[in-house]
Amino acid sequence: GGGYASHGEYMVEKNRKLREQFDAIGQPPGDVADAKPAIFKHLTFWMTGRTCVPDQQLKKLITAHGGVYEQYGFTRVSHIIADNLALGNQTWRELRNRVKRGHIVTSAWVVDCTREGRR
Repeated sequence: GGGYASHGEYMVEKNRKLREQFDAIGQPPGDVADAKPAIFKHLTFWMTGRTCVPDQQLKKLITAHGGVYEQYGFTRVSHIIADNLALGNQTWRELRNRVKRGHIVTSAWVVDCTREGRR
């Protein structure tokens, strides 16, 4: 159903559309002087669980500063945003095992980086 050859093809297209939407959110029309520093360039983020900062705000900050937000496929991300996660607990260990070269950060880290203009 839906005109896709496989579920995998459907998910590829769904992720492409989501990236376009997040890019549009992060780059509102305006003057070039309004451009934000690309401190998250080449970084890909995924959120797990509840965050202290609203998820829509985080997505906007990430994309406005050159990053990519992935709705699905957290094995391809460079940063996982997770608040209220005790260092060393089972969930933390599972996330570390799934993302070998990734970093687990908090929503406050994202906000602080964008405020300071550096990571």
